[in-house]
Amino acid sequence: MCKITKQEEELNSVYELFTLDVSEDPKGIRHWTYPGTQDNFTPRNAVRRLSYLLKFKTIAVVINPEIVKYLIDLGYPVEQITFFSDDPIKEQAFLQDIDCKVVKLTEANIMKYAKQFDGGVINPPFDETKAFFTKMNRLIKHEYILIVPNKELAGEKNIIRDKMVEIENYGQTAFKEDTETSGLIIDVNKKDGDVIEIVSGDRRVKVIDIPGIPPHQPERLDDWMWATKVMNLNLPGYTARKGNTPPQKSMPEVDEGIKVIFSVGWAGKPFGLERTIAKDTPGVYGLGIHKLVIQRVGHYFSHKEAKYAGPEYGVGDSVYAIAFDSKKEANKAIAYYNSDRMKRYVKAMKSEKTHNNYFWSKIPHHMYATQWDENL
Repeated sequence: MCKITKQEEELNSVYELFTLDVSEDPKGIRHWTYPGTQDNFTPRNAVRRLSYLLKFKTIAVVINPEIVKYLIDLGYPVEQITFFSDDPIKEQAFLQDIDCKVVKLTEANIMKYAKQFDGGVINPPFDETKAFFTKMNRLIKHEYILIVPNKELAGEKNIIRDKMVEIENYGQTAFKEDTETSGLIIDVNKKDGDVIEIVSGDRRVKVIDIPGIPPHQPERLDDWMWATKVMNLNLPGYTARKGNTPPQKSMPEVDEGIKVIFSVGWAGKPFGLERTIAKDTPGVYGLGIHKLVIQRVGHYFSHKEAKYAGPEYGVGDSVYAIAFDSKKEANKAIAYYNSDRMKRYVKAMKSEKTHNNYFWSKIPHHMYATQWDENL
């Protein structure tokens, strides 16, 4: 967790006080809402590269008035800051003694001020990251700082990763909330092949492409660099599929029917949770095939054991499965995936929680096991 200063605690208290709106419904029940877009206070630790922006003549700060204060504390001229406000109450609370230019955040103003700022900074609402990424790209001429939840950087084609020139994975260290985040420097003019700088603790490395998010622990950076070489070989991987039954709590258990796996459980142990559901349940995936099974969710940068499930089992929506023609072939893939070499690779490259199809597409198929090793 992050440590915030006394000043930040005071700012955070003001933030919470002035961004909460209380109303009562007809039954007299009180509801607390935020009139503004962003309800997540930005500690300095989340924008620790803010001094990077001091080289720019004009800066746009969007929806985060606390960051205006941080820039002024760094010595940046207040008259060169434009704040795009989504909440007049929050604006008044933070900027009443600060004489920066304030503009209402509207589509019309984004068009009016398009490409008028050299640099910028935003910590957007985590569920609207890509929408605000697009807005910032329209406002900024050169570079800006963007705080993102790590889940927004996952996937094969990623519009945010394509424009970043620097990334520092904060893990869970930037916010009080239990949220995995990264701080990025976005270059709106970035081209394919431009260098990307990875910051991890006191280490910095430069790469051309990052198919996954780097770790926030510097001691794991070498393994991550090796794993990116494996990923960039583009060896054919596996195709996985998630079960499509409803959550197990909504599936009543019966004495005879279809056995469905909802929790894979520990290696060498029985499945963590299986239920027998009605045999006429439609569309249960996994029946009739030999398969590798793994729990849908795991931790970032971690390896979870895979297990074998026979044709008599279906899989629930909390399990991913990979189909094979025989038990022998499935077990060959499982032994390969659970090997020490693969554990090192997965722990280095797994920068999202789910074992989804993108994750499995980056696991070189065991048919190509001899084409990569620890010496890449």
